[in-house]
Amino acid sequence: MRNSNTIKFILAITLILVPIVIIPGFDDFFYYPKILMVYVLILFMLGIHIIAQNKNEVRIDRLLLVLLIFITLVVVSTLFSNNLIDAILGKYRREEGLLAIISYTSLFIFAKIYYKEKRIYFIWIGISALIVSLYGISQYFGFDPIPRDEIRLLWYGRPFSTMGNPNFLGTYLVLMLPLPLFRFLRESKYIFLIISSIIYLCLLLTFTRSALLAFAVIMSFTLFYVVKRKYLWEKYLVLLLVFFSITVFVNEESNGRLYGRFLSIGNDAQVLLDREEGYEQAGANRVYIWLRTIELIKESPWVGYGLENLESVFIEKYSDEMMEIYGKVYLVDRAHNEYLHIAVSSGIPALIAYLIFILLCLKKGFELTKKDIRYLPYLTAVSAYLVQAFFNISVVSVAYIFWIFLGVITNENVFEEEDSTILL
Repeated sequence: MRNSNTIKFILAITLILVPIVIIPGFDDFFYYPKILMVYVLILFMLGIHIIAQNKNEVRIDRLLLVLLIFITLVVVSTLFSNNLIDAILGKYRREEGLLAIISYTSLFIFAKIYYKEKRIYFIWIGISALIVSLYGISQYFGFDPIPRDEIRLLWYGRPFSTMGNPNFLGTYLVLMLPLPLFRFLRESKYIFLIISSIIYLCLLLTFTRSALLAFAVIMSFTLFYVVKRKYLWEKYLVLLLVFFSITVFVNEESNGRLYGRFLSIGNDAQVLLDREEGYEQAGANRVYIWLRTIELIKESPWVGYGLENLESVFIEKYSDEMMEIYGKVYLVDRAHNEYLHIAVSSGIPALIAYLIFILLCLKKGFELTKKDIRYLPYLTAVSAYLVQAFFNISVVSVAYIFWIFLGVITNENVFEEEDSTILL
């Protein structure tokens, strides 16, 4: 069992150590160090899997077949891209080229066949999330002991912690929050409520609207969890009271900024639905980017323009228009919607394959959750991520966690080594 246990340990290390990896003074503090560590850990796992005598079998089921189709379509798109190097290796300070996508899918497969939740791993994953959250909170309140690079030198008012951007930090926290939150409801240990509260506080301080929407998804899942378990209502009310108090605190401390961010979600949606003047500037100009991205998709629907190639295409086509509307040319290298971005980068067939893959993962996740409720935190995290992905981008500092969690919700043996006394 030693070899398979080593892979389980490396998967846990990926969730524990990679989020807190930054290299101050390096050309890229945040993204390249993380994806480089992911590459190294995957190579270790691959080597161990190849030489292991007791390796777990990789069965090509419907799920893996669809994933293989998706990767094949991405590879084909890459071959047709204008800048092949960027498409394979990724752009500087993005790093999400073909190698990164293959790494994500590798992590999914390893998690699907090897991942086991052990209490010690869970605790250290929580500590890692706590470190990221506390660092983000300290940044917001003006204490940042780590020297900043030239990009983030004057970034104040919204923390980015070890993720490099407030939006990416919000996405990471969305993925992490369900784990201690559901653990508190299951075990009644207030240490998990404290960890959940710190993560939630940091999430609010990012003022990231996509993360706020994803948080609503998380709370919907928690309500589903307790609605048929009357003995949990008291703990749930405690949780709501604590979260409400944190929300009020952040809103007061920010002079109503948090409330304004909540309101802007509805206001932007109304402006878009009514097609009011200037509606393309809704969502911090996301609507403008989405509409132009759709036009680009129409021009290259089958293979897209290649990973990490959107910026040059967008500038070439819309630079004059952006100068006319905004008085400057924005460097739009992402569609700010993961689904549109897959289509514009790799083509509509790749998007369809990806969506089928995600639906199959969710289907399996719901089936396993019906059998064992302990899958619910991971299913919640995945669902919340998919919602925020409508307004955000995939990034190497966070996406690998999402793909590991996808593997977890499709793995039938995640909890076989867990303490049976915590079953509800």
